[in-house]
Amino acid sequence: MLKKLFALADANARRGGRGLSNLAKFQRFPRVARASQLWALGQNLVRCIHKLAVKRSADFQSAVSPTCSRLRDQLTRPHQIGRRAADSKSAIRQSATLRHVDGDHRQLVDALNPVGIPSRLDAHQVRHPASARSFWSCWIALHIVCGVVPLHGAENKPAPPLEVKVVHPKTGEITRSITLPGNVKAYQHSTLYAKVAGYLKTIHVDKGDAVKEGDLLADIEVPELIADLARFKTEVEVAKLDFERTVEAQKKAPDLVVPQTVDNARGKYEVARANLDRIEKLLGFARITAPFSGVITTRYVDPGAFIPAATSGSAANTAAILTLMDFSKVRIQVAVPEPEVPRTAKGQPAAVAVEELPGRIFRGEVTRIAYALDEASKTMLVEAELPNPKWELRPGMFAQVKIGVEKKHGALLVPVEALVVERGGNSVFTVVDGKVKKVAVKTGFNDGTNVEIVSGASAEDQVILAGKQTFAAGQPVNAVEAR
Repeated sequence: MLKKLFALADANARRGGRGLSNLAKFQRFPRVARASQLWALGQNLVRCIHKLAVKRSADFQSAVSPTCSRLRDQLTRPHQIGRRAADSKSAIRQSATLRHVDGDHRQLVDALNPVGIPSRLDAHQVRHPASARSFWSCWIALHIVCGVVPLHGAENKPAPPLEVKVVHPKTGEITRSITLPGNVKAYQHSTLYAKVAGYLKTIHVDKGDAVKEGDLLADIEVPELIADLARFKTEVEVAKLDFERTVEAQKKAPDLVVPQTVDNARGKYEVARANLDRIEKLLGFARITAPFSGVITTRYVDPGAFIPAATSGSAANTAAILTLMDFSKVRIQVAVPEPEVPRTAKGQPAAVAVEELPGRIFRGEVTRIAYALDEASKTMLVEAELPNPKWELRPGMFAQVKIGVEKKHGALLVPVEALVVERGGNSVFTVVDGKVKKVAVKTGFNDGTNVEIVSGASAEDQVILAGKQTFAAGQPVNAVEAR
């Protein structure tokens, strides 16, 4: 503080053009120069303290101004420099020196009085440096004590009590949840293949098209089956006529037409009809229709491409035509770790959040549990179903799934904003007789909104919603009930 005041004093004098550097011309009189420096510095110091007092408060100004005035008067009092000469020779030498200074007397007085205070210093009266140092030490200390202490006191006036929001712990229901990563899956997912080999005649849909169950998606042209269809139709007609004639002949001449002949004709007719049915069914597979309502997500081929029959082996990998997904509902698959497996069950609430939709929470429940744990990861597959009418959740998304695994009734709850979490333990701030009191508490379940208080606080306590604020024990506050 003292260093800052000295620097401020010198800077103030320099702005006026009459700083300590102007005293360099008197360096040939070391004692005079040193006394002059101290004198000028003191004058500027008083001036700066006086300005600070005016800025800080009117009360401090009235208290310090008389002191500053008295100091200015003291600064102009004459002080003898050195001791009186013991003999006439010393007196003559001193007189000569003072006469030498007399020419610059007015400049010296101006340099030593930068604030424009009338001075009674003349050429026959110069301060002793040792006396000046002692004098200035006392007066600078006096002004620091008189000036800094009142300012410090003015800055530390007691503030009015801080207004804080308080709540009373309440009893209610709370759920302990676990948060795990999960994957969004379509409720139904099907890759469509061709049962018969042929050429893709037409394809009626493309990626992103919504379709209904039974809609025609593509046509495959199979020339061989078309030719077989005509042949088997003819065979059916011939076999049918032969069978009918044999039956009529037996009725007219039962002795001539044995029953075996009738049975043979019936057998040929049925075989021909079965062959026709098989061809018609194979031709039906040449029409690719939607097995359920959904969205086309992939198209693998273009019209004119040869489509092999997806029967087995590698042919099945090259016979895909389209991929269809239904995600009007979605499945969220989660791997639950072994310690939480015993407490995971169907029907538990599930809340799902995805990074691509900030602020959105999708709610559903656990619908399926694998029961068996994976040998490698020691986790159990759990599936939750969520309605997705607007298709906001897309298959393949990464999700954070919060599953409520335990529930308590009648728990003592406070908002999470009231809990103070520290390395040494949890605590809350309470208000007792208008003052803050810090109370250590033992906590239980925490659902992100409320936290269970197991011990340390009661329903009658006024608990401060501290948030990120900190309070000192015994700090006076004004408690206001939070709405």
